[in-house]
Amino acid sequence: MKTKFMLMLLCALALLSSPVFAGENIRAQKVINVGTGWAGEGFYVGVADTTLANRCGLSRFVIRADHPMLKIMVAELLLALQTGNKVDLYFDGCKASDMNLAGVFVYKE
Repeated sequence: MKTKFMLMLLCALALLSSPVFAGENIRAQKVINVGTGWAGEGFYVGVADTTLANRCGLSRFVIRADHPMLKIMVAELLLALQTGNKVDLYFDGCKASDMNLAGVFVYKE
C-alpha cells in the first residue's frame, strides 16, 4: 500500500513539474537590427544567423524591459551594430517565439 502511494505521488509530481532550461551561449553573432516593442515590453535584437530559429521559433532575441542590465546590454548591442563587431549572446529561455537575452559580450575579431 505504501509503495503504491509513493509511486502515485512520484507520477503526479512528474506530471506537475516544469522543464528546466539552463541557458545557452551563442557565439560569434552579427547584429543586423535592433528595435523596441510597440508596448514597451522589451528591446529586440536580430542577428544574421537564421539557423537559430529552431530554438524558440525566430532568430531574434528580446531583453525584457524590467531586466536590471537593460541599458548596459542595449549600449553593447548598439556598439556592435555600429562597428560590425561580433557578439556572444547568452539566452535563458524563450519569451513567446523570441530568445530571452540575459547577457552580451562584444569582441573584435
